[in-house]
Amino acid sequence: MDSRVCTVADFDAVLTEMLGEYVGDCAEAVARGVKRTTVHLRAETRATAPEADADGMYNGMKWPVNRGHLGQFRKSISYRFYNYGMSSKGVWYVKPPDHRLTHLLVNGHAVFAFGRPTGKRSAPDPFLAEACAGLPAYLEAAVRSEIGKIR
Repeated sequence: MDSRVCTVADFDAVLTEMLGEYVGDCAEAVARGVKRTTVHLRAETRATAPEADADGMYNGMKWPVNRGHLGQFRKSISYRFYNYGMSSKGVWYVKPPDHRLTHLLVNGHAVFAFGRPTGKRSAPDPFLAEACAGLPAYLEAAVRSEIGKIR
Protein backbone atom coordinates (compact mmCIF):
# COMPACT_ATOMS: atom_id res chain seq x y z
CA MET A 1 0.00 0.00 0.00
CA ASP A 2 1.39 3.37 -0.91
CA SER A 3 1.34 6.43 1.32
CA ARG A 4 -0.40 9.61 0.31
CA VAL A 5 -0.05 13.12 1.57
CA CYS A 6 -3.13 15.25 1.45
CA THR A 7 -4.70 18.23 3.10
CA VAL A 8 -7.87 18.12 5.13
CA ALA A 9 -9.75 19.61 2.19
CA ASP A 10 -8.55 16.83 -0.15
CA PHE A 11 -9.08 14.00 2.32
CA ASP A 12 -12.47 12.92 0.95
CA ALA A 13 -11.17 12.77 -2.65
CA VAL A 14 -8.10 10.73 -1.67
CA LEU A 15 -10.16 8.37 0.48
CA THR A 16 -12.67 7.89 -2.35
CA GLU A 17 -9.84 7.10 -4.77
CA MET A 18 -8.25 4.57 -2.39
CA LEU A 19 -11.55 2.84 -1.69
CA GLY A 20 -12.33 2.76 -5.41
CA GLU A 21 -9.06 0.94 -6.06
CA TYR A 22 -9.83 -1.55 -3.28
CA VAL A 23 -13.35 -2.18 -4.61
CA GLY A 24 -11.91 -2.85 -8.08
CA ASP A 25 -9.34 -5.25 -6.62
CA CYS A 26 -12.09 -7.04 -4.66
CA ALA A 27 -14.24 -7.35 -7.79
CA GLU A 28 -11.31 -8.95 -9.63
CA ALA A 29 -10.74 -11.31 -6.69
CA VAL A 30 -14.41 -12.31 -6.65
CA ALA A 31 -14.27 -12.95 -10.41
CA ARG A 32 -11.25 -15.22 -9.93
CA GLY A 33 -13.11 -17.06 -7.15
CA VAL A 34 -16.19 -17.51 -9.35
CA LYS A 35 -14.04 -18.85 -12.17
CA ARG A 36 -12.27 -21.29 -9.81
CA THR A 37 -15.65 -22.50 -8.56
CA THR A 38 -16.98 -22.97 -12.10
CA VAL A 39 -13.88 -24.93 -13.13
CA HIS A 40 -14.27 -27.05 -9.98
CA LEU A 41 -17.91 -27.80 -10.85
CA ARG A 42 -16.96 -28.86 -14.36
CA ALA A 43 -14.18 -31.13 -13.08
CA GLU A 44 -16.41 -32.71 -10.44
CA THR A 45 -19.31 -33.35 -12.82
CA ARG A 46 -16.97 -34.76 -15.45
CA ALA A 47 -15.65 -37.19 -12.86
CA THR A 48 -19.06 -38.26 -11.52
CA ALA A 49 -21.29 -38.09 -14.62
CA PRO A 50 -22.70 -41.40 -15.84
CA GLU A 51 -20.85 -43.03 -18.66
CA ALA A 52 -22.48 -45.14 -21.35
CA ASP A 53 -21.67 -48.82 -21.45
CA ALA A 54 -20.36 -50.37 -24.64
CA ASP A 55 -23.92 -51.27 -25.64
CA GLY A 56 -25.28 -47.71 -25.19
CA MET A 57 -26.84 -48.18 -21.75
CA TYR A 58 -27.16 -45.16 -19.42
CA ASN A 59 -28.60 -45.95 -15.98
CA GLY A 60 -29.94 -49.27 -17.22
CA MET A 61 -31.74 -47.74 -20.19
CA LYS A 62 -30.75 -48.24 -23.83
CA TRP A 63 -30.16 -44.99 -25.72
CA PRO A 64 -30.09 -44.83 -29.50
CA VAL A 65 -26.60 -43.39 -29.86
CA ASN A 66 -23.93 -43.74 -32.49
CA ARG A 67 -21.29 -46.30 -31.47
CA GLY A 68 -18.53 -43.79 -32.18
CA HIS A 69 -20.16 -41.32 -29.79
CA LEU A 70 -20.35 -43.62 -26.75
CA GLY A 71 -18.57 -42.24 -23.71
CA GLN A 72 -18.57 -38.68 -25.06
CA PHE A 73 -21.07 -37.28 -22.52
CA ARG A 74 -18.38 -36.51 -19.95
CA LYS A 75 -16.26 -34.78 -22.56
CA SER A 76 -19.22 -32.61 -23.55
CA ILE A 77 -19.47 -31.03 -20.09
CA SER A 78 -18.06 -27.51 -20.27
CA TYR A 79 -18.34 -24.02 -18.80
CA ARG A 80 -18.31 -20.39 -19.82
CA PHE A 81 -17.09 -17.51 -17.70
CA TYR A 82 -18.39 -13.98 -18.08
CA ASN A 83 -16.66 -11.03 -16.42
CA TYR A 84 -18.65 -7.80 -16.48
CA GLY A 85 -16.19 -5.67 -14.50
CA MET A 86 -17.91 -5.33 -11.14
CA SER A 87 -19.79 -8.62 -11.49
CA SER A 88 -19.10 -12.01 -13.01
CA LYS A 89 -20.78 -15.35 -13.56
CA GLY A 90 -19.85 -18.87 -14.50
CA VAL A 91 -22.21 -21.03 -16.54
CA TRP A 92 -22.04 -24.83 -16.52
CA TYR A 93 -23.45 -26.48 -19.62
CA VAL A 94 -23.25 -29.54 -21.84
CA LYS A 95 -22.32 -29.14 -25.50
CA PRO A 96 -24.59 -30.44 -28.27
CA PRO A 97 -25.70 -33.10 -29.03
CA ASP A 98 -25.48 -34.34 -25.43
CA HIS A 99 -27.28 -31.32 -23.97
CA ARG A 100 -30.59 -33.10 -24.58
CA LEU A 101 -29.44 -36.12 -22.59
CA THR A 102 -28.58 -33.98 -19.55
CA HIS A 103 -32.20 -33.17 -18.65
CA LEU A 104 -33.19 -36.82 -18.92
CA LEU A 105 -30.32 -38.01 -16.75
CA VAL A 106 -30.78 -35.36 -14.06
CA ASN A 107 -34.59 -35.54 -13.83
CA GLY A 108 -35.36 -39.09 -14.95
CA HIS A 109 -37.67 -39.89 -17.84
CA ALA A 110 -40.62 -42.01 -18.86
CA VAL A 111 -39.80 -45.63 -19.63
CA PHE A 112 -40.98 -47.04 -22.95
CA ALA A 113 -41.24 -50.66 -24.09
CA PHE A 114 -41.85 -51.49 -27.73
CA GLY A 115 -42.54 -47.81 -28.45
CA ARG A 116 -45.24 -47.47 -25.78
CA PRO A 117 -45.02 -45.89 -22.34
CA THR A 118 -44.97 -48.34 -19.45
CA GLY A 119 -46.15 -45.84 -16.85
CA LYS A 120 -42.83 -46.07 -15.02
CA ARG A 121 -40.07 -43.52 -14.70
CA SER A 122 -36.34 -44.10 -14.62
CA ALA A 123 -34.44 -43.04 -11.54
CA PRO A 124 -32.68 -39.67 -11.87
CA ASP A 125 -28.91 -39.59 -11.60
CA PRO A 126 -27.87 -37.21 -8.79
CA PHE A 127 -24.43 -36.41 -10.21
CA LEU A 128 -25.26 -32.73 -10.82
CA ALA A 129 -27.17 -32.18 -7.57
CA GLU A 130 -24.36 -33.76 -5.55
CA ALA A 131 -21.76 -31.59 -7.29
CA CYS A 132 -23.82 -28.43 -6.72
CA ALA A 133 -24.45 -29.19 -3.04
CA GLY A 134 -20.96 -28.12 -1.96
CA LEU A 135 -20.63 -25.11 -4.25
CA PRO A 136 -21.65 -22.32 -1.83
CA ALA A 137 -18.95 -23.34 0.66
CA TYR A 138 -16.40 -23.81 -2.13
CA LEU A 139 -17.23 -20.38 -3.59
CA GLU A 140 -16.90 -18.70 -0.21
CA ALA A 141 -13.52 -20.33 0.42
CA ALA A 142 -12.28 -19.46 -3.09
CA VAL A 143 -13.34 -15.81 -2.79
CA ARG A 144 -11.83 -15.49 0.69
CA SER A 145 -8.59 -16.99 -0.60
CA GLU A 146 -8.48 -14.58 -3.56
CA ILE A 147 -9.32 -11.53 -1.42
CA GLY A 148 -6.61 -12.59 1.02
CA LYS A 149 -4.07 -12.20 -1.79
CA ILE A 150 -4.89 -8.48 -2.18
CA ARG A 151 -2.21 -6.21 -0.76
